[in-house]
Amino acid sequence: MILYYGLNGETISEKEWGKLFGSPDRIVAKMNLPDQGVVVSTIWIGLSFSDELATGDRPLIYETMVFPENDYLEIECFRWATRYEAAQGHAEVVDKVVSGEISLGVDLARGLQSDIDLEYKELISRKSAEVDASGVPTAGCPICGDRWILVPMLFDEETYDVAAWGTEGTCYSCGTKVTVCTPLDAEGLGED
Repeated sequence: MILYYGLNGETISEKEWGKLFGSPDRIVAKMNLPDQGVVVSTIWIGLSFSDELATGDRPLIYETMVFPENDYLEIECFRWATRYEAAQGHAEVVDKVVSGEISLGVDLARGLQSDIDLEYKELISRKSAEVDASGVPTAGCPICGDRWILVPMLFDEETYDVAAWGTEGTCYSCGTKVTVCTPLDAEGLGED
Protein backbone atom coordinates (compact mmCIF):
# COMPACT_ATOMS: atom_id res chain seq x y z
CA MET A 1 0.00 0.00 0.00
CA ILE A 2 1.29 3.45 -0.93
CA LEU A 3 0.68 6.37 1.44
CA TYR A 4 0.96 10.01 0.37
CA TYR A 5 2.63 12.76 2.42
CA GLY A 6 3.05 16.51 1.98
CA LEU A 7 6.30 18.44 2.11
CA ASN A 8 6.15 18.55 5.92
CA GLY A 9 5.19 14.91 6.41
CA GLU A 10 1.45 15.43 6.82
CA THR A 11 -0.85 12.81 5.28
CA ILE A 12 -2.43 14.10 2.05
CA SER A 13 -4.69 12.78 -0.70
CA GLU A 14 -3.42 11.31 -3.94
CA LYS A 15 -4.73 14.39 -5.79
CA GLU A 16 -2.86 16.79 -3.45
CA TRP A 17 0.27 14.66 -3.91
CA GLY A 18 -0.08 14.97 -7.71
CA LYS A 19 -0.25 18.77 -7.50
CA LEU A 20 2.80 18.95 -5.23
CA PHE A 21 4.74 16.52 -7.38
CA GLY A 22 4.55 18.96 -10.28
CA SER A 23 5.80 21.84 -8.10
CA PRO A 24 9.41 23.10 -8.09
CA ASP A 25 9.14 23.07 -4.27
CA ARG A 26 9.83 19.33 -4.40
CA ILE A 27 13.48 19.94 -5.34
CA VAL A 28 15.73 20.22 -2.29
CA ALA A 29 19.11 20.36 -4.05
CA LYS A 30 20.92 19.21 -7.18
CA MET A 31 24.68 19.22 -7.66
CA ASN A 32 26.56 18.34 -10.84
CA LEU A 33 30.01 16.96 -10.05
CA PRO A 34 31.72 16.69 -13.47
CA ASP A 35 35.11 15.72 -12.03
CA GLN A 36 33.47 12.66 -10.48
CA GLY A 37 31.13 12.06 -13.44
CA VAL A 38 27.96 12.16 -11.33
CA VAL A 39 24.93 14.20 -10.37
CA VAL A 40 23.63 14.23 -6.79
CA SER A 41 19.91 15.01 -6.66
CA THR A 42 17.69 15.37 -3.58
CA ILE A 43 13.93 15.66 -3.98
CA TRP A 44 10.67 15.22 -2.09
CA ILE A 45 8.91 12.10 -3.37
CA GLY A 46 6.01 12.22 -0.91
CA LEU A 47 5.52 8.47 -0.98
CA SER A 48 6.02 5.95 1.75
CA PHE A 49 5.48 2.25 1.39
CA SER A 50 3.72 0.21 4.04
CA ASP A 51 6.78 -1.95 4.73
CA GLU A 52 8.60 1.15 6.05
CA LEU A 53 5.76 1.95 8.44
CA ALA A 54 5.47 -1.67 9.59
CA THR A 55 8.81 -1.24 11.35
CA GLY A 56 7.53 1.83 13.20
CA ASP A 57 9.81 4.18 11.27
CA ARG A 58 8.82 7.67 10.17
CA PRO A 59 7.82 7.86 6.53
CA LEU A 60 10.87 8.47 4.35
CA ILE A 61 9.48 11.03 1.91
CA TYR A 62 12.70 12.64 0.62
CA GLU A 63 15.30 10.92 -1.49
CA THR A 64 18.90 11.61 -2.48
CA MET A 65 20.21 9.76 -5.50
CA VAL A 66 23.62 9.64 -7.11
CA PHE A 67 23.46 9.19 -10.90
CA PRO A 68 26.10 9.00 -13.60
CA GLU A 69 25.99 12.14 -15.75
CA ASN A 70 23.35 11.86 -18.50
CA ASP A 71 21.83 8.65 -17.11
CA TYR A 72 19.18 7.70 -14.55
CA LEU A 73 20.81 4.46 -13.49
CA GLU A 74 21.27 5.21 -9.83
CA ILE A 75 24.51 4.34 -8.08
CA GLU A 76 23.35 5.12 -4.55
CA CYS A 77 20.02 6.03 -2.99
CA PHE A 78 19.35 7.49 0.46
CA ARG A 79 15.96 8.23 2.02
CA TRP A 80 15.06 10.89 4.59
CA ALA A 81 12.02 11.74 6.73
CA THR A 82 12.24 15.57 6.65
CA ARG A 83 13.40 18.31 4.32
CA TYR A 84 15.99 19.36 6.91
CA GLU A 85 17.42 15.82 7.08
CA ALA A 86 17.36 15.67 3.28
CA ALA A 87 19.32 18.93 2.95
CA GLN A 88 21.90 17.75 5.50
CA GLY A 89 22.05 14.32 3.88
CA HIS A 90 22.52 15.87 0.44
CA ALA A 91 25.58 17.80 1.67
CA GLU A 92 27.00 14.65 3.29
CA VAL A 93 26.49 12.61 0.11
CA VAL A 94 28.19 15.32 -1.99
CA ASP A 95 31.14 15.24 0.45
CA LYS A 96 31.32 11.42 0.16
CA VAL A 97 31.31 11.61 -3.64
CA VAL A 98 34.02 14.30 -3.70
CA SER A 99 36.16 12.33 -1.22
CA GLY A 100 35.78 9.15 -3.27
CA GLU A 101 33.83 7.24 -0.61
CA ILE A 102 31.00 6.96 -3.16
CA SER A 103 32.32 6.56 -6.69
CA LEU A 104 31.60 5.18 -10.12
CA GLY A 105 33.66 2.57 -11.88
CA VAL A 106 35.91 4.12 -14.53
CA ASP A 107 33.97 2.45 -17.39
CA LEU A 108 30.60 3.73 -16.20
CA ALA A 109 31.91 7.22 -15.41
CA ARG A 110 33.22 7.56 -18.96
CA GLY A 111 30.00 6.26 -20.48
CA LEU A 112 31.35 2.85 -21.49
CA GLN A 113 29.25 -0.25 -20.90
CA SER A 114 30.91 -3.24 -19.29
CA ASP A 115 29.12 -6.57 -18.91
CA ILE A 116 28.49 -5.79 -15.23
CA ASP A 117 26.93 -2.43 -16.10
CA LEU A 118 24.61 -4.06 -18.64
CA GLU A 119 23.53 -6.73 -16.15
CA TYR A 120 22.85 -4.05 -13.55
CA LYS A 121 20.82 -1.97 -16.02
CA GLU A 122 18.77 -5.05 -16.95
CA LEU A 123 18.12 -5.77 -13.26
CA ILE A 124 17.02 -2.16 -12.61
CA SER A 125 14.86 -2.21 -15.73
CA ARG A 126 13.10 -5.41 -14.59
CA LYS A 127 12.66 -4.00 -11.07
CA SER A 128 11.27 -0.68 -12.35
CA ALA A 129 8.93 -2.39 -14.82
CA GLU A 130 7.14 -3.85 -11.80
CA VAL A 131 6.48 -0.36 -10.36
CA ASP A 132 3.02 1.04 -11.10
CA ALA A 133 2.80 4.75 -10.27
CA SER A 134 -0.27 5.31 -12.42
CA GLY A 135 -3.42 7.00 -11.20
CA VAL A 136 -2.22 10.56 -10.67
CA PRO A 137 -1.57 12.56 -13.87
CA THR A 138 2.08 13.56 -14.04
CA ALA A 139 4.49 15.29 -16.42
CA GLY A 140 7.42 13.15 -15.26
CA CYS A 141 8.34 9.86 -13.65
CA PRO A 142 7.88 9.89 -9.86
CA ILE A 143 10.55 7.20 -9.49
CA CYS A 144 13.53 8.48 -11.49
CA GLY A 145 12.40 12.03 -12.40
CA ASP A 146 12.77 11.59 -16.16
CA ARG A 147 10.32 13.63 -18.23
CA TRP A 148 10.47 11.35 -21.30
CA ILE A 149 7.31 9.24 -21.19
CA LEU A 150 6.34 6.67 -23.82
CA VAL A 151 2.65 6.99 -24.74
CA PRO A 152 0.45 5.61 -27.50
CA MET A 153 -0.25 8.34 -30.06
CA LEU A 154 -2.53 8.77 -33.06
CA PHE A 155 -1.28 10.99 -35.88
CA ASP A 156 -3.28 12.87 -38.50
CA GLU A 157 -2.43 11.17 -41.80
CA GLU A 158 -2.40 14.43 -43.78
CA THR A 159 -0.66 16.88 -41.44
CA TYR A 160 1.29 14.41 -39.26
CA ASP A 161 0.10 16.40 -36.23
CA VAL A 162 -0.74 14.53 -33.05
CA ALA A 163 -4.48 13.88 -33.26
CA ALA A 164 -4.84 12.05 -29.92
CA TRP A 165 -2.78 10.34 -27.27
CA GLY A 166 -3.36 7.81 -24.54
CA THR A 167 -2.86 8.60 -20.88
CA GLU A 168 -1.30 5.27 -19.91
CA GLY A 169 2.43 5.78 -20.25
CA THR A 170 5.76 4.20 -19.39
CA CYS A 171 8.88 6.04 -18.24
CA TYR A 172 11.49 5.93 -21.01
CA SER A 173 14.38 5.53 -18.54
CA CYS A 174 13.16 3.13 -15.88
CA GLY A 175 9.95 1.52 -17.19
CA THR A 176 7.66 2.75 -14.41
CA LYS A 177 3.97 2.83 -15.41
CA VAL A 178 2.52 6.36 -15.12
CA THR A 179 -0.63 8.28 -15.97
CA VAL A 180 0.26 11.03 -18.44
CA CYS A 181 -1.07 14.53 -17.81
CA THR A 182 -3.22 16.44 -20.27
CA PRO A 183 -3.94 20.18 -20.60
CA LEU A 184 -7.14 19.59 -18.63
CA ASP A 185 -5.07 18.37 -15.66
CA ALA A 186 -3.32 21.76 -15.51
CA GLU A 187 -6.62 23.57 -14.99
CA GLY A 188 -7.03 24.43 -11.34
CA LEU A 189 -3.38 23.81 -10.37
CA GLY A 190 -2.51 26.06 -7.47
CA GLU A 191 -6.15 26.53 -6.52
CA ASP A 192 -7.54 25.11 -3.29
